[in-house]
Amino acid sequence: MALVQISRAQAQAAAGRGDRMDEAGIVIVQYERREDFANEIGNLWTQAQTKFLAIGRYLVNAHAKLGHGTWMEMVKNDLPFGYQTAYKFRKIAEAVNAGLLTNEAMPQDYNAAYELAQLKEPDFAAAREQDLIRPDITRRLVLAFKRRRQSAEPGPTDGRATASKVRRLASLRAKRIALDRQIAELEAELG
Repeated sequence: MALVQISRAQAQAAAGRGDRMDEAGIVIVQYERREDFANEIGNLWTQAQTKFLAIGRYLVNAHAKLGHGTWMEMVKNDLPFGYQTAYKFRKIAEAVNAGLLTNEAMPQDYNAAYELAQLKEPDFAAAREQDLIRPDITRRLVLAFKRRRQSAEPGPTDGRATASKVRRLASLRAKRIALDRQIAELEAELG
């Protein structure tokens, strides 16, 4: 069952059944069984997933048309979420547009989808082989996969040195994102 907008007469009939309607005219059905709640919530989550992908595609298009500085200004001033969320949605949409993720197999959790979208092609192939690209995958499982892949990469024999480099790389990437944000803000101020 999906969200529906209904007329006042339909709302009165629903009220007679014990259903509730919110301010937007969305009927909240008064279920009794666990399965009914789970089905409804699952359907709504699938709809939300589709909306996240659509938002990501708009963000990709806006970035291409507006340029980075104006895009950053739009995210900062005009959207109901911040840069990190916008970046994640955009990267997910880019991965779908590139054929790395498909609508059917995309994780329902956008954080898990984002972690998959960050994979390089060889890691994508390994993730596919291990059946990790699927709607019910969790971010925790994707991160565990990424840690296994990193530890399997050839590198120094001292594990502490590798972990230190991974931490340093993550720190530098975070600083780069912060610097990109500051540059975009200054560019926007300078016009």
